[in-house]
Amino acid sequence: MERVEQLFGYACSGNIEKLKEYYEIGGTISNYVERFGRKHSLIMGAFRNGQFDAVDYLLEIREKPTSEEQEEIRKQIRRWELMKRMV
Repeated sequence: MERVEQLFGYACSGNIEKLKEYYEIGGTISNYVERFGRKHSLIMGAFRNGQFDAVDYLLEIREKPTSEEQEEIRKQIRRWELMKRMV
């Protein structure tokens, strides 16, 4: 099995083939790395690095952001909604 740090690297670099290899052999869902005192999901690693095809793939296999990352997303959505109303 791949170490979670390697999986995170695959997600951040958009290496979908390596991610598929991991999940196709029965790799677990909900993989997180701990950095700077916080958990970081594979899917948000891919998203933050602009690897949108990797994000699509990770969504398909049911990876998801941490609850803290989900709150961050909700705040950004609210921010964009307000910005849209201001113009």
